[in-house]
Amino acid sequence: MALTAGADIRLPPLADELAIYGVDGDLEVAGVAVTTYTLALLEPGRPVQFRSSSAARFAVVTGAALCLPRRIWWNFLLSRNGRIEKAAADWEQ
Repeated sequence: MALTAGADIRLPPLADELAIYGVDGDLEVAGVAVTTYTLALLEPGRPVQFRSSSAARFAVVTGAALCLPRRIWWNFLLSRNGRIEKAAADWEQ
């Protein structure tokens, strides 16, 4: 998405999980500054207010909620500990 300088928009709740990733420009999400190259997780099921003091671009990321906790190591994101260790070992091979 792109916002012009001084833009103020409201994004409806689009999915169970919702995040934005700042690509460039100044962006404020629900009153909190989101710096460029930062992923901001948004509260599920609620609309969110965006503001920009300069032209800004950002990506909106949505999806269904996962029922299991997630674990991240380097560039691997999995739900089970044993699987992430195996993925890391496979990568090393």
